[in-house]
Amino acid sequence: GNGGVLGDTEIIAVAPADGTPCAAGQVGEPWIRGTAVTPGYAGLSREGAAWLGSLAGDVGAPFFRSGDLGFVHQGQVFVTGRLKELVIVRGKNHYPQDIEATALSVLRPAGVSQCAAFAVEVDDQEELGLALESAQPLEAGHIATLREALSRQHGLSVARLHVLPERALPRTPTHKVIRLQCARLSLSPEWQATLWSSPTASALAVPTQDTAGRLAQWQQWLSECLRRPVGLQELAQPISGLGLSSLHVARLIQEVATHWQVEMPVDRFFDRGNSLAWLDEAGTPAATRPAGLDWTSLTRQVLAPLAAKQPLPPASKPGAAPNRILLTGATGFLGGELVHALLRHTDAVLLCHARAADEQAATDRVIQALQQGPGWHEAWRPRLQGITGPLHEARWGMSLDRWQSLAASVDAIVHNAADVNFVAPATALLDSNLLPLGPLLDLASQEGRLIPLHAVSTLAVFNDDQWRPGLTLTEERRVGDPAQVLSGYAQTKAAAELVLDQARDLGLPVICHRPGLVLGHSSLGRMHEADFLSRFIRACATLGCGPSSQTRLWSACVDQVADGIARTVAAGLHTGTFHWVHPEAPTVEQLLASIESVSGRPLSRLGIGPWQDHLRQPSLPAHELSPVLPFVMQTVPGQDATLLACMDQHPRDVSTAASIPFMRSGMSDSWLPPAQSLAAMVRELLRPQA
Repeated sequence: GNGGVLGDTEIIAVAPADGTPCAAGQVGEPWIRGTAVTPGYAGLSREGAAWLGSLAGDVGAPFFRSGDLGFVHQGQVFVTGRLKELVIVRGKNHYPQDIEATALSVLRPAGVSQCAAFAVEVDDQEELGLALESAQPLEAGHIATLREALSRQHGLSVARLHVLPERALPRTPTHKVIRLQCARLSLSPEWQATLWSSPTASALAVPTQDTAGRLAQWQQWLSECLRRPVGLQELAQPISGLGLSSLHVARLIQEVATHWQVEMPVDRFFDRGNSLAWLDEAGTPAATRPAGLDWTSLTRQVLAPLAAKQPLPPASKPGAAPNRILLTGATGFLGGELVHALLRHTDAVLLCHARAADEQAATDRVIQALQQGPGWHEAWRPRLQGITGPLHEARWGMSLDRWQSLAASVDAIVHNAADVNFVAPATALLDSNLLPLGPLLDLASQEGRLIPLHAVSTLAVFNDDQWRPGLTLTEERRVGDPAQVLSGYAQTKAAAELVLDQARDLGLPVICHRPGLVLGHSSLGRMHEADFLSRFIRACATLGCGPSSQTRLWSACVDQVADGIARTVAAGLHTGTFHWVHPEAPTVEQLLASIESVSGRPLSRLGIGPWQDHLRQPSLPAHELSPVLPFVMQTVPGQDATLLACMDQHPRDVSTAASIPFMRSGMSDSWLPPAQSLAAMVRELLRPQA
């Protein structure tokens, strides 16, 4: 909930870990003081009370600590949850409501009606516990689907999973689930019988004798990673259903390389289905391994809905500002800023797609993302509508009449949804990053009219085999073979651009947006805490060293990217390709210097090769780059070097001629070189977490 502050009441959000005030919009614990606030609890002394707090240097009355989580924005206080219910795994905060929404979205069809996410202690570390209420027994396939969804969307695995009958979760008199009591019951004798365990296999076919020799070792490693016994039956299920986080994948690949002298690229990790098939392939020479994805067939499949409608009707005249805009990916880091920018720069109604149970829940998710990010004004509510449905399925699961009605009501489409995962293979990202284009192309060409399609891609599509000194990446440059691009994420985005290029050639109005690295907000410093650059900053600060390089990190602040894209939409463009990077983007050395300045500690500089070798030392404790270590170490196709080494040895230039006018327009206050905003971004990232 949210509301304003009345009278002399003062409310601030404070970082519970160190008692320092949070920046505007940053989530912390709300502290309250004023004449309307209770002086204390009956029978309890105020001296040293845990429910009171004071700021350093503040001589006023102590604050009342709410025990909630929330933030303050433009005079409004927003409560997002309870502090003690926060699930903190490997230093990252996870809201239980988000985890529960993911679980219910995949298990409702199986009969699960309610669930509770909570923190449990396993081997002196906090891990995720989950309790499900189900009207019927769950099958192993249901649990595998749940584990895969939690791994993909949250990077989490479930340490303790309980399956309970309906109405068995503890509740308050107002029927709210009591998560903290679930955490206590999870360790109690009465809930032991409800722990999920997969059925045992009476017999398991082992592909080869060599695999049989490795099976026990592999099973042990999986059990150690997941902190639970992994049964033989689970080894016959898809690896993606085990609930492995990216950190687990990095560790397993390292174990295999160390103990079996087998280099298994991360993009092959999930390709072979179950553990047994993977183990069998791990001993197979690379030359005999199956070929990769057939990108030609895949792109033809995605383009088919549009190609079948040839010839297309002529497009409307460009230049008209849209009245209704459909936006996908509205709740992410860039997506929230895009919603904010479109609401400011247009008068249009926004139809925002989000994963949710229904359209009202989708609307609520988008508003919550705005409240926790760039900001929300209640006056915008009439212009915001949620929409939901599986993006990769035909018509998003809608009836033909409703699909056609949606198409008839929309003047522009902004497709921003994507799974930005540098570790997952392309096969695991097709549903998120490539296949959704098929329904969108169909939607954009319904009822004899063409709708301009703005598609958010990435400059990572050019992390390919074309590295040479002095190369400039121009807006007109088209992508090459996706198989020659580094990482499954960039491969799927490159394939998506191939589809967009062909759609444009067929006559559809297509506008392609290629951001580089998306930095934090230019003035607030707020960053996406789980992206690669954030991990890089925290890892360098923790390990006390970084790579010595003057290479430029082609990037722009998230609000600069969102404002630029929004202005192209508002301008009614029908074609064009835009590189959303700042011409004065910071270098690696500038970033390291900013980390030193904020942390107050010097960082040693290592050559790129020695720095990468240092990251994968077995004696080194887990660090922020551990989950993406396979990506850091992977060599670029056609090159005998990693991406960072290629960037350092063969610096590229990026053309921004098309995007600069839109980024500069009306942005005099925020049009700052990202290097000037680095200190605020680094400070936010290195702030101790709650």
